[in-house]
Amino acid sequence: MLEVVKRFQERHRGAKPIIVADAAMLSHENMIFLEREGYQYIVGARLANTSVSFINKLISTLTKQDGNTIRLPYPNCPYSIICAYSSKREKKDRREFDKQLAKANELMPVRKWENELSLLRKPRVTRMPLK
Repeated sequence: MLEVVKRFQERHRGAKPIIVADAAMLSHENMIFLEREGYQYIVGARLANTSVSFINKLISTLTKQDGNTIRLPYPNCPYSIICAYSSKREKKDRREFDKQLAKANELMPVRKWENELSLLRKPRVTRMPLK
């Protein structure tokens, strides 16, 4: 990818594009290179590896209305994070999460003494309530 950026800049003298990429396309080393070379970039990413406290801050700050966005400083970094709310995305994520819970419940071993109670105790893994 970096070679493509360099060739673009050679063809368009003086132009310094803003790089927009998915997190899977930009390694940490590539981002360091872009910064060192003076490029600006935007990385699209999910919040899976973000701390729970930061996610709770997002939840309490972002209004659940389609299209609402917020910009917050990312913890311990010189970067900002921009988040947007989408009810469609929330429904999709909830369905995926529920499927993972169901699969986890299927894979969890049931002890002998729980066999008779298992019908009364479904599900064993539950969704955490959002604050």
